[in-house]
Amino acid sequence: MVHGRGVPSGQAYQDSIAILYALTFTIKMSKMGANKPQGYFEYVVPPLEGLWWCEEGQFELDKPEKWCWISMLRQPEFVTPKIFQWAVEECKEKKPELIVDLASV
Repeated sequence: MVHGRGVPSGQAYQDSIAILYALTFTIKMSKMGANKPQGYFEYVVPPLEGLWWCEEGQFELDKPEKWCWISMLRQPEFVTPKIFQWAVEECKEKKPELIVDLASV
């Protein structure tokens, strides 16, 4: 998951989606390399999920600068913190333009 603030069309949100999918596909395609996780099984990448709120009371559609969010992509059961960290390190090398350290489990 990645936490942030602002509109879905904003750079922070767009970057968060890129980070989530980079990590997800790194894990999904790990079956092709030497680092196939123990317990790996073929799966379909789940849909993107998100939580939206405003810190100061009611959610206001006309004040997107106050919107807070958490974007998430569910991972299969075999994805442990160790596998997640491996994916973070892989993404840092392959996609240095992404700040993958913003993601957490």
